[in-house]
Amino acid sequence: MSATTLPDLSGFTEHRGIRVCPLGDDGDVVVALGHHNVDDTLAAIVRMLRRDLGWTARELAGLGAPAEVKDALRLRWAVLATDCGDGFDPDCGTCAEVRAADWWLDYSSTTRVRDSFPVTVLHLD
Repeated sequence: MSATTLPDLSGFTEHRGIRVCPLGDDGDVVVALGHHNVDDTLAAIVRMLRRDLGWTARELAGLGAPAEVKDALRLRWAVLATDCGDGFDPDCGTCAEVRAADWWLDYSSTTRVRDSFPVTVLHLD
């Protein structure tokens, strides 16, 4: 997979031309596939939170001022995992995530690495 090819992952919905998805047990992280204009990315995330997750205006206001939320957006490079490579381990968090959702993202890299693709990450907590 090249850095410009975005995977077709279940759980992502498209808003304003950007595919976004809440991640984590509590949905406390939102990932947008690609590196886009910050205004467009924020609009897509807010729309997903309202339409897909039913967030109210009060909950959205709790995120902070738009400028603060834009500053909190992080450009990362993600690597897709569809298995852990060593078989299933019931004590492995990644294995559990893969089993539950069919995929897992490692979005920790701030630089392009092999088989990575661009994502934008927002921590909601």
